[in-house]
Amino acid sequence: MSGATYKEIASELDISIKTVESQMRIAYIRLRQDLKDIFLFLMAL
Repeated sequence: MSGATYKEIASELDISIKTVESQMRIAYIRLRQDLKDIFLFLMAL
């Protein structure tokens, strides 16, 4: 579903747009934290 809108994702999965938005927000937060951790690890090398 690369490039799909939240509305398209919600429709495909039969869930609300708000659910897609909240799950994407959680995913972005986790991704940012993981990337920060990796960056700090690489800087320490």
